[in-house]
This record gives sequence, structure tokens and C-alpha cells, in this order.
Amino acid sequence: MNKIRPRHQFKEMINLLVENKEKVALGYLLLFLLWCFLFFYENHFLPAPFFFDKYDTLMDFFNVNWWANTPDFYTKYKSIYTPINAYLGKLLTSSDCMASSSPFSLRGCDVRFGIILFCSVWVLNSYLLFKILGDITGKIWWVALMMFSFPMMFAMERGNYIMLGMVFTSLWVLMGERYRVLGQFILTLVISIKLGMFVLLMSVWIRDGWKAVLAVMLMFFALLVIFGLALGDPHWTGIPSNMFAFQGAGVRGSLELSAAATTPAVYAYILRDGYGLHITAGYIMVGYYVLAVILTVRAVLLIIHAKITNSDYRLIALVALSLLMLLSTAPGYYSLILLFPFLAHLLGRGELNECSKFFLVALCLPYPVELLLVASDFGVTSFLSDQDVLVPKSLTLQGIISPLLLLGLYYGLTKQPVKR
Repeated sequence: MNKIRPRHQFKEMINLLVENKEKVALGYLLLFLLWCFLFFYENHFLPAPFFFDKYDTLMDFFNVNWWANTPDFYTKYKSIYTPINAYLGKLLTSSDCMASSSPFSLRGCDVRFGIILFCSVWVLNSYLLFKILGDITGKIWWVALMMFSFPMMFAMERGNYIMLGMVFTSLWVLMGERYRVLGQFILTLVISIKLGMFVLLMSVWIRDGWKAVLAVMLMFFALLVIFGLALGDPHWTGIPSNMFAFQGAGVRGSLELSAAATTPAVYAYILRDGYGLHITAGYIMVGYYVLAVILTVRAVLLIIHAKITNSDYRLIALVALSLLMLLSTAPGYYSLILLFPFLAHLLGRGELNECSKFFLVALCLPYPVELLLVASDFGVTSFLSDQDVLVPKSLTLQGIISPLLLLGLYYGLTKQPVKR
């Protein structure tokens, strides 16, 4: 009996950890934040898997804003943002800073406003997730996990407009069921801020049919024209060609991988760049395309079943968005925050299966283990410390494991019981 008892105690401890996985994961995230603070104190820059260029902090925001105030937003900058984003960029640029000579000088002039803005958006997103989760027990832990997750940290460090996209996505999840027309308008704004969100139209078709899809598309194009005229830049019609160029760029090498991509296609780029691996990128891409077909077939079957049974459109939105992230070569790790409102909806209804919960928790976590150095150190000035630093060009576990975790989440979601 004495030999068996420790085994039972160990099993009970594992079960306790599994039952409280969101709390355990949050504890790990807080330890990671403490480690980041200590690392920054010692090295004067944030560690991998944060973005490798330590001078580029918040520049997703200030690049858009600076270029939006020039006539070259769609020509030289090759932006894939709609005129709504460009107009937002103008509105979110302080009048005293509009004469800045470069995006970096705009950041120097307007950084306080940028920090206040993104902290405010962070608080708003936290509140909306809290509302979406409803009355479930322990929802504060789930909100804390998602809002302190590494995808959220990554979005904050980059200063990416995707955080505004999350606000409108959460509003659509909250209000789209009760207020159909308002929901369609909110979805139009979501697509306008992040064009990849067009896949959510599939869920609109399932719930309301093709007329509703057509209504959203008409509102979208109307907003394009209205804000395009207000912007005064006729080159916004070049967005499609800019998107193809952006998608073709994809994950260009080890540095981007260190910043954590979300798609299995990254393995082809890893092999393309070598690292002592002997399987060719061609074989990997063949395997990737086979996987893409399998994933797409699973999604199509689920969508057909959902349409026949008039199922919850938000589950289909979640599956379609996850599939897009898996198949595209472009999404960065911060894209995952767009999944949070839908996952919170399923959690709030008690409908998220254990497999999906596990991979949701796993995707929230950072994996800062550096696997190997791929080049000599990268010399740059750290924006946060204003000191010259040497940053290792390393491939991290984050870039390797993230696509597998997203694949696991997708698998769990396609195994969800489809309900009305």
C-alpha cells in the first residue's frame, strides 16, 4: 500500500493541475514577466521571442500613422490597410507631431499618446471579454490568462492595430445575435480594420443567408469609397496587389521565426535556410499542401453540417479564422488575439471541449527557449532603454511549437459538438 500511495498522490496532483490549468498558466505568465524585467535590467532589451529589432518597438502603429499622413501610403509604403485604417492613422496622430520627418521621429514625438491609447484599448478588451464570458465560475482567471498572454504582449509591444480589431470583434460576438443590422455594420468595421476577417462572412451566411452577406459586402465597399474620398488618395485601389506582395513575402527567415509565426508553412522556410537539416523544402511543402487539403475538407464538412442544422455561427467563425491563420504564410503571433472573443463565447456557454481548452492555454504561453544561433549578433539601439545592444539572431522554440499548437486548437475546434 505504501508503494502505491505516492503514485496516487502524484496522479491527484496532476489532476489538480489540469483542473486549474488556466491558473497554473497565469502563474507561469507572471513568472515570465518577472524574468523579462530581470532580463531587461541586465541586457537592456526584451528577450526572444519578442520581435528581434529592439529599435522597432511600437512601430506597427507609428509606421501606419506617419505614412497615412503622406501621399505614399499605398505606393511606397505598399499598405494593405483600408482607407478606414489610414483615416484612423490621421486621427490618431497628434497635431503637434504631424510635421515629423519620419515614422521614428513621430514615435519620439507621440509615444506617450501611443502608450496611453494601447493601455486603454487593453482595458476595453479586458472588459469586453469579461462580458462575453457571462456568468461562468472563475472567469476572472480566463480573462487574465488571455489578456496577459504572450500573443497580447506581442501585440502591445508591436503597437499593432489588431488590438482595435479585437475590440470590434468582441462587440460583434456580444451584439451580433441580438441586433442583426448593427451586427452586420460592426462586422463591416472588423473586416475594414483587418481584411483577413472576411472569412467571418461564412458564419453570416450560415445564420442569415446570402442576402446578409451581400449587405455586409455592400457596406464594406461603401465605406471603402467614402473613406477613400475623405482620404484624398486615389491609390487605395491598389490594396489587392499590395496584399499579394505582402502574402508572398511571408516568413522571410530566422528573425521572423524568432518572433513566432503561426502557420506550419514556417517549416519550409526553416529548411530553406538550412540549419543542418537534410530534408528539402520541396518535400515539406508537399506535406504542407496535403495538410492544407485535409484541414480545408474538415472545415467544409463542418460548415455544411452547421448550415443544415442552423448551428452557432460563432463556432464556424472561429473555425474559419483558425483555418485562415494555418493556411496563410503571413500571420504574426499577435493574430491569435482575434480568436479570444470567440473562444470566450464558447467558454461562457460551457461548450469548449477539453482538447480546445488545453491548446488555448498552451497558445497563451511564451516559449523563450533559444534552440540555436543562426547568425552573428545583431547590433541595434534598444528603444526601451536607449542603449546600444547586441541581440542574438536565434531560432526559438516559439517559432517551432506555435504552428503545432494552433493545429491542435483547430483539431479540437473541429471536434466540437455543433449546437444551435
